[in-house]
Amino acid sequence: MRLNDGGRENGCGRARGLGGILSVAAGCVFAAVALAGCSLSDGYGTLTVDPARYSVYHCKDLIAQRGNLARREQELRNLIDKANEGPGGGAISAMAYRADYENVLTEEKLLLRTAAEKNCELVPTYQSDQTVR
Repeated sequence: MRLNDGGRENGCGRARGLGGILSVAAGCVFAAVALAGCSLSDGYGTLTVDPARYSVYHCKDLIAQRGNLARREQELRNLIDKANEGPGGGAISAMAYRADYENVLTEEKLLLRTAAEKNCELVPTYQSDQTVR
């Protein structure tokens, strides 16, 4: 061990070693978060929406839920547009509505994927419940 500067360790001193370890750890955490963000191809909502949410729905239920999601998406879009009209509205809409909007979009993607897996027609075809006698 080489000593200089009045007895302080050179290079691998305890304070410098701990600071180096912390900076490497912070860099690793930052890289992990950045890479995780790149893997979210479906958006932020994939972190908060259950992938199996619609797996037990029947086709009629999926059609009804799609209508509900479309109405909610339009409602949130109108609120975001209205908030963006005022000063500071972009920040307000981002804080108040953006997370809900992303969740709705993710749920719609998930619903469409589930409907495709179940071979459901999401455009309702009207059929009579009565049989010809």
